[in-house]
Amino acid sequence: MVVRAELEKLNLHPVNIALGEVVIEEKELTKEQLSKISDALKDVGFELIDDRRSKLIEQINLCYKDSALQGRTAPNKNLPNFTSL
Repeated sequence: MVVRAELEKLNLHPVNIALGEVVIEEKELTKEQLSKISDALKDVGFELIDDRRSKLIEQINLCYKDSALQGRTAPNKNLPNFTSL
């Protein structure tokens, strides 16, 4: 709810908001818009992850956290193989 509100304040149109990911209607954003989004998210305790490596790390962390919350164990694969999926 907080993230949606912050994006709407910036005249953006969130379509889907899930843990660690937001999809917006806008196809492209300017550097100025990205900067404003980043500042708005920081003000409410979040951060904008905009590089490929950080996104991958965050997705892995969310996957493991989700598995732990559901009482499952990590996949029976080593980490390098798991990250290549």
